Amino acid sequence: EQGALEARAAEHRSTLQRHVHALGEEKRRLDEQAGIRHVVDAQLRHTREELSSARVDGHHLREEFQGVRSEVARMRSEAYSMEQATSVMRAETSHMRQTEHAVASTI
Repeated sequence: EQGALEARAAEHRSTLQRHVHALGEEKRRLDEQAGIRHVVDAQLRHTREELSSARVDGHHLREEFQGVRSEVARMRSEAYSMEQATSVMRAETSHMRQTEHAVASTI
């Protein structure tokens, strides 16, 4: 009976040792996963920061682009006004020359 008891105790101890070993392996695997998760989380935070910065940059570029578009529209309007003024001046110059020729031919 003592031998049977010792055999069961040895078997139980062996089972517990296998269980402890399995738990150790599980802990190692989970620690590795936690380390990977930590790295992935850090990369995700960094990517989110970059995205936020890119959004701010994009907003600034849109504002700058809008300013440039407004400046181009102003310049086009100014160029059109100058063309109109030039056209009026050419017509006045032509009229003055005709008047000068008319006056010169009567003298």
